Amino acid sequence: MTIDVLSKVLASRLFPEISQKKLREEFIENWVKNDSEAYRKSFLGLTQWELKRKYLDVLCPVCMVGTLEDYTTLQEKKRFMFKLRNASLHIIQNSRHITPLDQPEMFNQLMLQFLKENHS
Repeated sequence: MTIDVLSKVLASRLFPEISQKKLREEFIENWVKNDSEAYRKSFLGLTQWELKRKYLDVLCPVCMVGTLEDYTTLQEKKRFMFKLRNASLHIIQNSRHITPLDQPEMFNQLMLQFLKENHS
């Protein structure tokens, strides 16, 4: 699959709503600028990456942001959250894998609140 085709497939999945037409167009415009070989290698890296038991070493607060229409189920997100010692999970409605772009206000509000609560 070429980077051009992939950009359109991803855009339609990440921004399916009629009201997200501008986001789809901007995504495609920017995505086609990616180096296809670099993307392929990063994708392979991500598919082979795993935390194993490293999450047990995470002691700092963790803010997990997810959606119901992402790559993992809500149960998987919760299972992972409970493995961390100090994590909170926030589910954003009507979003997919790219919440900081399709709902920046909600995402930024969550991050600011998390930072305010956990700043030492």
